[in-house]
Amino acid sequence: MKDKMKAVLEELAKSLNKSECPERVREYIRLRRGMQERVFIEAKDTAHMHGAWVGDYHIVNAEDIMDELGWYVLYAELSKRETKPLSFMRALSYSLSNDKMEKRMKCEFDADILTERGTCFVSVAFDGAQMGLWEMEEARKACMENHPNIPVFDEKGWKEWVKENMGANDFPELLEDDLETLEVPKGGEDVFLF
Repeated sequence: MKDKMKAVLEELAKSLNKSECPERVREYIRLRRGMQERVFIEAKDTAHMHGAWVGDYHIVNAEDIMDELGWYVLYAELSKRETKPLSFMRALSYSLSNDKMEKRMKCEFDADILTERGTCFVSVAFDGAQMGLWEMEEARKACMENHPNIPVFDEKGWKEWVKENMGANDFPELLEDDLETLEVPKGGEDVFLF
């Protein structure tokens, strides 16, 4: 199973390597970089009076230009562009240039990610099975063998897990239908977390 997953991810990495970084990601990087520069200017302009901005600058400057959310923006944009599952994009390694004029990115597949990051392994295994790249039962078995700490469900197991971990009384709709038929609330100012 791992060999099949590796082959798919290696091929995807080759096709993404030296491709253009999505504009939305470059925009996100510009926004973060711009805010770092703005805080630096505030620190420089006020350092003779107080250290408030200087302290903030040291904190902001220590942040990577790409934070965790930025990486997910990259995965989502590439997933949409390449019409591949988000999990496949998350299982690859990317290198983005600090040069504002460089639009291309590097991409490679590191096989260790399937061993070290169980969430990547499990999500790629199931998404690949849904795409018909391998059998669902093969994916289940591989996940349970390689990453037994990540729950793998059948319908009965899912309902038991919800009861134990989320509270049956708190989420009765999850026990009536599986997540595929669950309607996600839309609109308004309310925030819904599942």
